Amino acid sequence: MKKVFFLVTTMVFLASCSLTKENKEYRHAIDGKWIVDNVTYEGPEGKFNINAFGEGKPECFIGSTWSLNQNNSSGTYTLPGGADCNSGTKVINWSVYQPASGLSYFQYKVIGGGDKAKNVVSGYRMGVDMVSANEMQLRSSNKIEGENENYDIIYHFKRNNP
Repeated sequence: MKKVFFLVTTMVFLASCSLTKENKEYRHAIDGKWIVDNVTYEGPEGKFNINAFGEGKPECFIGSTWSLNQNNSSGTYTLPGGADCNSGTKVINWSVYQPASGLSYFQYKVIGGGDKAKNVVSGYRMGVDMVSANEMQLRSSNKIEGENENYDIIYHFKRNNP
């Protein structure tokens, strides 16, 4: 009887931890190598001082390469550097988050030297506007400090098939 109870409990637990079909499809579509070829903005006009993902202005991501592995949720991104832009490669752990609202979010956290993903408690989240075989658009929504308005930064990715 104990074995049956343990088996049923284990099966229920594993089923509850599995990804939804839509989540698996997004993860599969996002898997691979990407390059950011453009950054655009939506929202109120103005000049904002933005530090995107702790790396610098959003334009610093143009030309960055992203390698995302769905099998173990690992990845890297490499910033090309330039005027007022950091350069270098960051190791990340990524996932697709789908709350009950039905929206999909690409989220990642930077894994520093020697850290384990489970020990890193902060990260970044962007809405998935679209993803196809060769293109992806991720949206970072931001609130203007002291205002009731938001502005969005849209990162345009192209599949990078060397």
